[in-house]
Order: sequence, then structure tokens, then C-alpha cells
Amino acid sequence: MIDEHRNGTSTESRDTELGRSLHLVLRALDERYGRNDVVQQLGDVGDQLSGTHHLIEGLARRLERHEQAQREQTQAIRVLADKHGLLEQASVQNSKLTDEHYRNQILRPLVRHLLDVVDLADAFVDRGTSEHRDALVSSIFDLLDVYDVQTFVADEHSRFDPNVMKPVASVPTCTPDEDQCVHSTVRRGASFGQMLLRPVTVRLYRYDG
Repeated sequence: MIDEHRNGTSTESRDTELGRSLHLVLRALDERYGRNDVVQQLGDVGDQLSGTHHLIEGLARRLERHEQAQREQTQAIRVLADKHGLLEQASVQNSKLTDEHYRNQILRPLVRHLLDVVDLADAFVDRGTSEHRDALVSSIFDLLDVYDVQTFVADEHSRFDPNVMKPVASVPTCTPDEDQCVHSTVRRGASFGQMLLRPVTVRLYRYDG
């Protein structure tokens, strides 16, 4: 009990001495710098901290506005890109429609008329006409080539192809292998690129058995 009392008394004494020492230090500071100066300096520091806080808030607001403007600009660019893509698609579609109209409404009728002339020229040549008629046929074929129109005949003894051939007559044969094969071409076929303008008309062998 005696030791505990002594220890308690010793602790209180140290606390009292520490308190007195701090009091002396504070009084010395007051005497040296003045209480008002210390308070003023603390106030200045507070004002600076407050100003810095407002500055940071202002910068944050400006940064937020800048990011918002960037987002709006990005969205506007995306909208324009989408519109540009739609315009390109519309342009391509319009070009396709224009090409299709040109082929179907202008070029195709013209080629058909030229093919009629080719048929007449072929008939003249088959009848053993002069060199002038051969030159006419050659000129017409050259004209068709300019428009990428290709004429074709069916090879004799080739197998009948319903995709490009049209039978108009049959020729009897006693050979089974010749049945439904081409005997001869009656009229040339014609194609424009991948489009068939007209099939080649042919005579076909028919096996009677």
C-alpha cells in the first residue's frame, strides 16, 4: 500500500511539473510573438486553406465540364458517323438501282434489237453471201463486245443444258448416246456479264429406239 501511494504521488508530481513547463513555454511564446500575432497567423493559414479548397472545387467543376463536353463531342461524332454510313449505303443502293435501270430499260432492249440484226446477218452468211455481209457480221459482233455482250452457240453433240439452251426442233437418231444431245444451233444465245439475255435455240437428237 505504501509503494502504491508513493507511486501515485510521484505520477501526480510529474504531471504537475509537465503542466507548469508547458504553461511557461506558452507564456514565453506569447511574450515573444504576441498572442494576437499567433492568432492572426493561424487565421491566415485558415484563409489560405479555405481559398485552396475553393480553388480545388473550381478546378473539379471545370474538369467535369470539360469531360462532359468531350462526351457530347464523342456522341456527336458517332451520330455523324452513323449518318455518313447511312448516306454511303443510300448512295450505293441508288447506284445499284441506277445500274439496274440502265441495264433493264436501256441496254437490254438495245441489245435485243442488235441481236435481231445478228440473226439476219447470220442468215445472209448461211446463204453464201458476199464479203461485205461477213464484214457486217464482224462489225456487229465488235459493237456487242463494246457493251460486254457475248454471243455463243451450242457445241454439236454436247449434252442439252436447259439453263442456256432452248430446243425448237428434234432430229431422229439411231444412236442411243446421241439422245438429247445438240444436233445444231438455230439461233445464237447471248449473255451480259452473269445475266442471260436469251438462250441459244437448238435442234436436239431424239433416239427413237
